[in-house]
Amino acid sequence: MDRSKDARKRSISLACTVCRKRKLKCDGNKPCGRCIRLNTPKECIYNIDKRKDKRKIKNGSKVFLFKNNTIDNGNNSILENKGLNEDLSSHIYEKEAPKFDSDIDISRFGTNDAVIFNNDGWDTSLPIDFDFDEFNTETTDFDDFLKLLGDNSPSKEQKSLSYSPTATGLSGVVKETESEDNAPTRSRLIDVLFENKLHSVPGISKWHLYELESQYPNLECTEGNSDEKFLLSTVLCLGSLTIRKRELLNHSNIDNRPLLPENSISKLTTDAFKYYNAAKTLVPDLLSHPTIDGFCGLVLMANFMTMMISLEHQLYLSINALQLAVALNLNNNTKCKELLESNSDGIGVILLFWNIWCSSCMLATIHGKNPFITLEPITTPLPCEISPRNKTNKLLIDFMQIRIKLATLQSKIFQRLYTSSTANEVPFVNLEREFEEVSLQITRLKGFPIFEEHLFYRSRVLMLELSCLRAQASFLLYRPYLITGESLQAVTMAKSIIHEIWSQYTKQFPDNEKERHERLDWNFCYPLRTASLTLCISCIILLRYKQVVQFLKGTELFEYILALEILQDLVQVLPIEQNLIDIIKYPISPVQLSGDSFVEFWGRILY
Repeated sequence: MDRSKDARKRSISLACTVCRKRKLKCDGNKPCGRCIRLNTPKECIYNIDKRKDKRKIKNGSKVFLFKNNTIDNGNNSILENKGLNEDLSSHIYEKEAPKFDSDIDISRFGTNDAVIFNNDGWDTSLPIDFDFDEFNTETTDFDDFLKLLGDNSPSKEQKSLSYSPTATGLSGVVKETESEDNAPTRSRLIDVLFENKLHSVPGISKWHLYELESQYPNLECTEGNSDEKFLLSTVLCLGSLTIRKRELLNHSNIDNRPLLPENSISKLTTDAFKYYNAAKTLVPDLLSHPTIDGFCGLVLMANFMTMMISLEHQLYLSINALQLAVALNLNNNTKCKELLESNSDGIGVILLFWNIWCSSCMLATIHGKNPFITLEPITTPLPCEISPRNKTNKLLIDFMQIRIKLATLQSKIFQRLYTSSTANEVPFVNLEREFEEVSLQITRLKGFPIFEEHLFYRSRVLMLELSCLRAQASFLLYRPYLITGESLQAVTMAKSIIHEIWSQYTKQFPDNEKERHERLDWNFCYPLRTASLTLCISCIILLRYKQVVQFLKGTELFEYILALEILQDLVQVLPIEQNLIDIIKYPISPVQLSGDSFVEFWGRILY
């Protein structure tokens, strides 16, 4: 073959933003030939190829910020925490803020024309395939698992711990503390998820789990149904994590002595590790053979076991769960009615569907991606249409109804402000009006009269969840106008939500920590994840505000410092990915944004 022809036909791995928008072939030059012919050489820009700059993986796991780590990274990743009262604001503003770029093409704030955000070729589509190989390498190292859980780590000499899906457990010389007789039984691990009648796992029968527990004494055997083993493994892992986390938090609240003897680890921890890895290996089987058990188990893993899963993988697991739901016709009204008639847990399964749909919309939009499925094609009965209304569950039903409205609004905002190509399709004021209506409903729900103790504490978690989701919708809605300096509504919301999260999680009020420890249940990861993500986005919003307001560059915003303080407290319970902290602590180079869609989408407003 002629080498000259081969050179001319070379493949171009990355097109400029102009050619990408026009869906035309690009020659890869800088500037490219098409931009030269169009007399737009300055607009010929090449975004970083995210496929080549994947987030770094250390020891088979995404880098997280663990318990007893200070939220400070500098150039040395993580610094050990030498006291919770350490000044977290040191060296925050050492780097000069990037200059404000006002050349973004966007409509005037408050006009009736639709606002089309110029995303400079940002890809809003979801990848077709989920990298199960990368997912299966996460948290397979037992030392990393201990850090994620906040458990006592083995001594430095014991580094030979490993897990094999075909093995009976852990290999190595570290010993377990409890004997088989003293350790919680598998039935006890199941019971943990059903302790609170007001907040038990929906869609899953405790008696069905008992049957599976009896049917599969060995979850590592190759016989049996993958979906049943997956559901049981996920439930047992979640039960182990919940009990062990309670032990760790309650012990740390008493004294500083080691919880276990040296070179010893809790059997609860080893069991959780074993069950989690056993469940992960079964995920691909679920997608090829959709069942209700597989769907319920995958929702539990995607939503309520976020301690062990990176943010990006939480998004794709939620999408996988939705794919199972669609395959099972859970998005179809007729099929759902048949389910309600044939399955005693049908109401719970439908509630799980709405739960994972709301989560996937939230995770997709904050990653700068279109939701997997919007509300329009869904005919599934709403919670208010299938759940009996009484004083006990009225609050929970109203919560789910508003949560669905917020997820719908987030999807609308993203589609119409970030991906729409029609200039007059939907005016911005209509979206803002919808946002105000939902905000009013949240305010009214917060005034719901509650006089029962358990419902009171549960409502605190639910109301903060709605406030955080409302804040995220606000950030998406006003993000373009913050970039152009035409509105500071996002800043106002960021300050407000930081104060609200602080009031519920700050350790300055001992009752907050006492409440979190005493009432920690199987769902403890979910609200902490929502709060942490909201705080990270709030910090980015405040950093952008400092860039726009010149005279604030040399000052420290109170709410920003407050947010770091809360994150420092939250990381003692739930690990936070290091790259989320990096972007709010040291936003110094656009190159650092590559490889993570959440960080890249929100970090772009700083450059």
